[in-house]
Amino acid sequence: MKLKLLFGLFMFQSIVAQAQEIFTDSFAGQGAPFSLHTINDELYVGLFDVNANNMAYIQKVPFNNPTNKITVAEAPPAVGFIKLTYDENSNTLIGGTASTLYKLNLNDAFPVQGEAINNAAIDTQMGVVLYNSVLYFVRGNTILKYSINDTNYTETIVFENNNSTIIGEVFNNELYFFERTGTTNNLALYKININDSSPDPILVSNMDGYAGFVQDVYLKNSLLYATISLSANHSIIKFDLDNALPISPEFLLTPDNAPLGITSYESNLYYITGSQNIFLIEDPELLNTKDFKRENSIVYPNPAVNDRLYISSESSHRFQLIDINGKIVLQGTHNREAITLHNLNSGVYFLKLFNRDGEVLETQKVIKN
Repeated sequence: MKLKLLFGLFMFQSIVAQAQEIFTDSFAGQGAPFSLHTINDELYVGLFDVNANNMAYIQKVPFNNPTNKITVAEAPPAVGFIKLTYDENSNTLIGGTASTLYKLNLNDAFPVQGEAINNAAIDTQMGVVLYNSVLYFVRGNTILKYSINDTNYTETIVFENNNSTIIGEVFNNELYFFERTGTTNNLALYKININDSSPDPILVSNMDGYAGFVQDVYLKNSLLYATISLSANHSIIKFDLDNALPISPEFLLTPDNAPLGITSYESNLYYITGSQNIFLIEDPELLNTKDFKRENSIVYPNPAVNDRLYISSESSHRFQLIDINGKIVLQGTHNREAITLHNLNSGVYFLKLFNRDGEVLETQKVIKN
């Protein structure tokens, strides 16, 4: 136990020394940053409070130009946006307030007019996850789901639990969730197969004695990060889901204030604390995740033949085709099938490929004769 404590202190000292407060003035007067999400090369921030206009906001800033703030969406106040989840296939962002979920089509002009989509009470703070256009959420101790393409939003029960349940993320068709038990608030991590009609939970980690409330969960390929708060004892931890079960959590640091939202960009983790500030720390392991590395895919034939392009990639990725004026003229998800260009004019275009977090993997110039 002493050895584990000393190791934790060493990690605390080595990582906290690298923590930097960023974007200090980016959201002044607009509310307190609470939730985070990375899409492409931009940081999306859900603001917890309302400003003088009595509206709650989601805003975004480019990582390389944090002064260029853009309002993505606004809504009547219900405390503010405390959860953000994104689906790259539909380019849809879900912004969750304490009582309402808003569906935001990011193909629309900003600020997006969000559609309120929940038809009954949802415990937003217990997590919401959007995966392949299916939204997973919690009511009471029950995990439910519905398709965001279903205008009736017909609910289906995924799993009924006896203890407090906090949704994590979906990885390899398995939904990871945290269970909090008893008055001790002890935590454990489980997973269920989302394709099973009556899934049996599998213990992933007994959390090595971690207790408290899981404020946010973030998945980067096989790395699952969680921010945990309990009185004055706060933690940011991570799991490598490719490891054999049971998995021991890896301690990253103890923030000075309760950690809230968390996301990443390149080799940096970004997190918000209860002091309403955004910080970053470096986690070199992020650069070792295979999906982040540029694949250097081959686009062929180039120039296109018979108005068709192919991408030599083993994975399916969302793509955008952009003209020389910066306008998106075609987008979708390629699955080793041809991208058809017959509705486009002859000329030079730029093809962007994105990973599952919406980050740009690579950009290539393509030509249509």
